[in-house]
This record gives sequence, structure tokens and C-alpha cells, in this order.
Amino acid sequence: RQVRRSVRQGIWAAIPFTLLSVPPLWFSGTVFVWIGQNEDLALAAQSYTRGVLPGLFFILLLNVLRSYMTAVERTRAVLVVTLLAVPLNAILNYFLIFGAGFIPPLGVWGAAIGSTLTNTAMGAGLAWHCVRARPFRRHAIFARFWRPDWTTFIAVHRLGIPIGVMIVLEVAVFGASAQIMGLIGVFELAAHQVTIQLAAITFMVPLGIGQAATARVGLAAGRGDMERATAAGWAAMVLATVFMGGAALAFWLIPESLVRPFLDDSGGAEAVLSLAVTYLAFAAGFQIVDGIQVTAAHALRGLQDTRIPMWIAAFGYWGVTMPVAIWLGLHSSLEGRGVWLGLAGGLATCAVMLTWRFYRLTSKAAARVHAGRP
Repeated sequence: RQVRRSVRQGIWAAIPFTLLSVPPLWFSGTVFVWIGQNEDLALAAQSYTRGVLPGLFFILLLNVLRSYMTAVERTRAVLVVTLLAVPLNAILNYFLIFGAGFIPPLGVWGAAIGSTLTNTAMGAGLAWHCVRARPFRRHAIFARFWRPDWTTFIAVHRLGIPIGVMIVLEVAVFGASAQIMGLIGVFELAAHQVTIQLAAITFMVPLGIGQAATARVGLAAGRGDMERATAAGWAAMVLATVFMGGAALAFWLIPESLVRPFLDDSGGAEAVLSLAVTYLAFAAGFQIVDGIQVTAAHALRGLQDTRIPMWIAAFGYWGVTMPVAIWLGLHSSLEGRGVWLGLAGGLATCAVMLTWRFYRLTSKAAARVHAGRP
């Protein structure tokens, strides 16, 4: 029953957050112009943000259901839905962006529509699976959905709001780094976006490892088995480090091969390639600390520790990354390289502090267990 209540209130929370997201996404073009971005780029971005609005609730629903499935250690459906969504999104984007037959080319707007349709299909697909599949039927997460449970609603928000703020801080700092790149130059912004895309692809693996760590650490801690909880957290960090170390080597050894698929034959392609190769060298340096910080943060969530990690993220991203990126990017000859140094420094700060936090909490909990105290 408590599982059903927690998931149901998580879905309830998605509704107001969807509504709160409408104004900034609808008027995003005005915001981009206000902070100094090119007007054409701002209008293109606004076209995209408006196009993804209809699927926003389904993105949040997808996240709630994915977290639920991870917590009960039934993640195969998430993998299947994701694998089906990748080709679906690619096909929809191709036809809607470039047009085909009776479908006119819609450009950025078409990409937004394709993403909206894909996200809607993923959220609805997982919801249907939760209703129909036997392992989830016993929880009946949509039963009496209209009934509020304010105690659980508050508990979910107390635990979840710091996580949400932490994610917003992280997304915002990367968004702000793109704004800084846009002020430096168009080629720098394009190269930055290519590098971010490559870093985001590799980031998905430690992110998945981190979500598994949340479940494993949480289950072990709930049983009072701090030895297993500690082992699960450290194992996740080691796995993430090994994988991201391999990704860093690829960024160092074959940068041009990784960047070229993102470029066309336009006149500025070589300039973007040269800059992106340079940025990848810096991105390689932060791959490892990025993997450590995300798995450490997720391991702490398994211990229901979210408030202090939120403040750590605020300090790392906005107390370290932004000042360094602004100063080196806009007030030194490093320019775009300085922005990436700022990103690497902020992530390294978070990695060290979050890892130390996990060590401290698990050590104290283990000491209490050995002393016979709850």
C-alpha cells in the first residue's frame, strides 16, 4: 500500500510542475534575447521549447515510473521502452525535420514534435505496462488515483525537492555554459554543443549505474545491512570510474572520428571540428569526476540524504563552475577552453565532496550498528 501511495503522489507532483514549466518554456525566446543571444537562435530555441510542452507531463510521468521500477528492481521494461523509443524518435525527427511526401519540412519545430510524440509514447507505454504486467499489478499504483494522501505527498516532496533542485542546478549550469559560449562566438557554441552531446552520451552509463546504486543502497539500508549498503555505493562509483576512464581515452585518442558525424559540409565545419577536438580534451578530463559525482549522489539518495548533496551541488556548480567559466571564458585568452575548465573544476569539487559525504554517513551508520544502536 505504501508503494502505491508513494508512486501515486509522485505522479500527482508531476501535474503542478508541468503547469509551472509552461511560462518559461513558452516565452524562452524573450529570455534568450534578454541575456544577449542571437535573435534568430533565440527564436529557433523558442520554437523547440514550445513544441515539447505537450509532452512535458509524460516526461515527468516516465521519470516517476522509471524510479518506481528501479526501486522494485524490475527495470527490463524501461530498457525495452527506451530501445523502441530510439528508432521511433530518429524516424519521426527525420521525416518531420526534413519532410517527405505530403509531410512538409518543419525544421526545429519538427524536432520538437518528434520528441513530444516519442516522450508521450514512452510515458504511456510504461503506464500501460505497470497496469498490465504481473509483477506490478499487486501494487495497483493507479488504484483510487484521485484520492490524496497528504502525509505521503509531503514526505515525497521533502525527499524529492532537493533532488529536483540539484538536477535543475546541474542542467542550468550546462545551459549557462552554452550561453557563455554563445557570447564568445557562433563556432564556439556549435563546437560546445557537439562536445556536450558526446559527453551526455557517455554520461548515460554512470547515470544508470547510479540509479541502480540508489535501489541497492536503499534496500540494504532499509534492512539495516550497512555493510552491503556501503559496498553497493562504492561498487557503483568504481564501475562508473572504469567506464568513464575508457570514455576519456576515446575522447583523447579519436576525437575527430567522434566529432565528424555531427558535422555537415558547410563552410564553418572545419572551424567547428578544430574547436570541438580541443574541447573534447577538456571533456575527457571531467569524464571520470562526472561519473563519480553522479553515482555518489545517487548512492546518497539510497540513504535518503538529499538536502546536503543539494547544497554541495549548488556550491560546485555555481560557486566554482560559473565564476571560473565566466572569468576564463570571457576575460582571458582561453575563451571556450576556460568554460570547459570551469565545468571540470565544478564537477571535480562535487565528486570529492559527495564521495566524502557518503563515506562519512556509511562509517557513522556502521559504527552505530556495531555498537548495537539503531
